[in-house]
Amino acid sequence: MVFVLLIISFGYSTFWLYRSYQIGIKHQLNLVKDWGGKPLQNPEKYRVALASIYLLSGLALITATFALVITKVPLKSWWVLVALGQCYVIAHNFIAWRAKKNVS
Repeated sequence: MVFVLLIISFGYSTFWLYRSYQIGIKHQLNLVKDWGGKPLQNPEKYRVALASIYLLSGLALITATFALVITKVPLKSWWVLVALGQCYVIAHNFIAWRAKKNVS
């Protein structure tokens, strides 16, 4: 079970770090989307914010995973990983909400 959680955690963190690279460094504005996959209006304005969210989420998740493994925390205490994922969702939805609010 721990191995499965490690694979999932590293998968998400790798995806988030790569997405941060694509948006922040490569300037792929087609990836600046809301939670439903719809492109945001004026994606250049929100590029840095979303790249930062992806970068911080990826780094936080990989750091928390390493910390949990190194300290040998019991499996029932791994709710921290779920909480980090929820923080990402809330931050992403907030940026999308701000983008929609500023269009109207």
